[in-house]
Amino acid sequence: MWLGLPTIGVRHLLTRDELSSGKISILGQPTCYSDGVTLSQAMDLLDQDLQRFEQSINEYVTIDLRQHQFDALVSFAFNMGSMAFRTAHS
Repeated sequence: MWLGLPTIGVRHLLTRDELSSGKISILGQPTCYSDGVTLSQAMDLLDQDLQRFEQSINEYVTIDLRQHQFDALVSFAFNMGSMAFRTAHS
């Protein structure tokens, strides 16, 4: 749990569908998570989740960024949520 929200792996926020089915999609494969996930699955899930935040940074940040700046913004957006990042950016 993170802030009272159901998560698994590295703070993957479980959706209603994932909660009701007991499965998450990792690299396109439905995966039961009732016994947790492996480290490898958690890292794959994190990479999968970060893609959304990377896209947000690429879409909403219009200045050139160095890699460490991009990485920091992706981390920031991941922690605050992409909608909150978009709203704060507007």
